[in-house]
Amino acid sequence: MKVAVLADFGSTYTKVLAVDLAEGTVVGSAEHATTLTGEILDGYENAVRSALQEVRSPVEVSAELAASSAGGGMRMAAIGLVDSLTAAAATAAALNAGAKLVGTFAGRLGEHDARRLSELDPEIILFAGGIDGGQEGLVTRNAEAMATATRRAHVVVACNEAIAAKVGAVFGACARSVTVVANILPDIGRTTFEEARAAIAAVFIGEVIAGKQLSGSPGFVRLVRMATPDAVLRGAVAYAGTQQAAPGDGVVVTDVGGATTDVYSVLWRQPVSGFGTSRKGFIRMPQMRTVQGDLGLRSNAPGVLAADRGWLERSTAEGKAGSLDAACERRRIDAAAVFNSGPERELDEHLAVSCLYVALERHCGHRAVRSGVAGRPSLVEQGVNLTGCRMLIAGGGIVRATPGSAIARTALARISDHVLAPRNCRIVVDRHYVLAAAGLLAHSHLPVAESLVGRELREEPAHDHQ
Repeated sequence: MKVAVLADFGSTYTKVLAVDLAEGTVVGSAEHATTLTGEILDGYENAVRSALQEVRSPVEVSAELAASSAGGGMRMAAIGLVDSLTAAAATAAALNAGAKLVGTFAGRLGEHDARRLSELDPEIILFAGGIDGGQEGLVTRNAEAMATATRRAHVVVACNEAIAAKVGAVFGACARSVTVVANILPDIGRTTFEEARAAIAAVFIGEVIAGKQLSGSPGFVRLVRMATPDAVLRGAVAYAGTQQAAPGDGVVVTDVGGATTDVYSVLWRQPVSGFGTSRKGFIRMPQMRTVQGDLGLRSNAPGVLAADRGWLERSTAEGKAGSLDAACERRRIDAAAVFNSGPERELDEHLAVSCLYVALERHCGHRAVRSGVAGRPSLVEQGVNLTGCRMLIAGGGIVRATPGSAIARTALARISDHVLAPRNCRIVVDRHYVLAAAGLLAHSHLPVAESLVGRELREEPAHDHQ
């Protein structure tokens, strides 16, 4: 049996799947604590041995591929010109490349912005600005203003093509490396992210992963092909490809973690707005990811409380006793804490509902009534419209450990009507980390990736509301 060994190096655990390349099925799985304090490949090799021991046939390992978020993932800053256009496009491109966005800059930039960028200390900077044939002078001045703050960073330039080489030279005098790619917003309403994503991935693998010194072996860098969030997004795209014949216009993926809550969406067609409804702002790309850096079950539990205090106070015993702040602070201090039962476990589940609810409301677009021509009311939509999505794939340790799909369903039921979020979704829980594995396979073994997600991701029962 020919198998692919697919790994996800996380900061806490390294997960490994063995996938039959003929059938696209999981034939073995294992996880091991990520050995960050020693050689990271030690934990990986232990997990691989355990996974392959589950295979009942003689095995030939035909491929070994990995994604990684170990050591904190990829820290990135995005720079654009107009908040709602090139800056929004740069932000979307950074997030879709699997980055943890630490800062966004727009407008006329100066010394204050350069100091802030230097303090944020990103590993990669995506510099955008100006559509092709558009603004040149301010874009160039912004590059000159920010260049000295890039000495520790790798810069990807994706701005107005007429000045891209010049801007690259400005950063080349200071930055660790510079890559010039196609403009990510060549015209209003048209995005081209693939070159930027490829450049970011190349820098991440060749420079950032190696720079974290997680392994003394060059084999580790050869093994890692992309950031874990990028793999999950590619897996979501593969899954969406298997669903196009089914009702619905796309797939939404959520991932609740200890530090962040991520939301991914894949649309193959944008819903048509109703008669009299206008669109406003940057039109999001069909494949999109957002990271909520203040929403997590451990290190960012206080952020969850700040974002959704009212509901948590009404729905938890800790809220009634006035002890929510202390409970969330305990989680922040002891990020490795695991609660398998009792009130602490119940609070984790409520915090997970809050994470999903707030993250989905932030990720999705919104609809509002505004004053139009001659003061007549007008319906305006801004952001991505996911109302047509009929499938939500939920991930994260707390979701996987909870029977059924109660957490995701409770979060969806709370979302306001003006939010352009999925309604009446089928719910799938990614209980075996197959999205990241499918994302690793998608480039060279797309049919296998599609078979994997089609077989492993099954709808959860709908009778388990909290």
